[in-house]
Amino acid sequence: MREVRFLLWFAVRAGLGVVALCVLMLSTTPNAFASTIEVPQDYLTIQAAVNAATAGDMIRVGPGEWCGARITKQLDLEGEGGATIIGCPDGNPGPVSRHNGRTRIGFFLDAAASGTTIRHFTFDGQGWSATNTAPLATMIYSSPMTAEGPNDVIVEHNQFLGGLLGMHSGGSGWSVDHNVFDGFTIDPVTFVGGAAVDFDNLVSRATNNTVSFNQITTTVPPGTFPPYVGQINMPFVGVFAAAQDGMVLTNNKISIALGPGATGATAGVVVSDFFSTTGADLTSINSVIINNDGRGSTYAVVITLDGLGGTGNTVNTTLRGNFGVNSINALTTNVRNRSIDTLVECDSSGVCP
Repeated sequence: MREVRFLLWFAVRAGLGVVALCVLMLSTTPNAFASTIEVPQDYLTIQAAVNAATAGDMIRVGPGEWCGARITKQLDLEGEGGATIIGCPDGNPGPVSRHNGRTRIGFFLDAAASGTTIRHFTFDGQGWSATNTAPLATMIYSSPMTAEGPNDVIVEHNQFLGGLLGMHSGGSGWSVDHNVFDGFTIDPVTFVGGAAVDFDNLVSRATNNTVSFNQITTTVPPGTFPPYVGQINMPFVGVFAAAQDGMVLTNNKISIALGPGATGATAGVVVSDFFSTTGADLTSINSVIINNDGRGSTYAVVITLDGLGGTGNTVNTTLRGNFGVNSINALTTNVRNRSIDTLVECDSSGVCP
């Protein structure tokens, strides 16, 4: 209201008519009247702040430990001074959990949360185990595999500690940049987890997602777990991407080591496909995978053969300078440098020279 009164005063002083005033008001940016809500000064919980906010508002969360929230609109979420999201039971208040409360979620993004930003938080899932499910399990979760969206979400400059899964999205236009993922594990009961970043859905291809400049580290615990893809016994991955169009994966440093008693392999980046709910094979196409360092993992980059045994997941893919052992269309190479000689451009049939 204060901004509207100022515009009216300005129009009168400047001799503007009603029409000119309307043009002036319409020319302001969509977030011109956005509010900043502070936790705990304005609301005692993040969920209460979300409920009170209007789309486009910023919510600043101060130092301390906080329950997460179900994000139901487009918001800018900003952590300050070490704001830490911890595991909380449903409605405490906070987001929903999954698996009958076994896997607690930090921020659960509804489809209406498209355009949300999440910055400068620490997500604390340290200590999660089969016998201690109180810590965070999934830090950021949006849309199950059978649903799309939200889209255009920015996740940057956060720390994801422990837990099972850093973040999952079935949407398009996400940017996941400059985050640290450290110490994630896997649930030996539900087999949820084993990944820092997971982009997939069974409905249609997501488009234009970007994962760049992240640091991902963990150690695989003892035991035998189901693989992410059937072609390689690989239960732990840094970034898993399936059914993507135009996925950009650049400059990530990923080290996933096999601990004592652990079995199988690990991968920094895995690009694969899914059969959709309609039976179509949703291959990943037009990928750009450049300068990822996966030397601390069994494989730096894995691009699987598609579900029909073909090369559909490398259609129009660009690869260059991915340190470590790379398995592309079931062929293994070892890249030791980032010179231009490592550039590979796959053609429209998925053949990589």
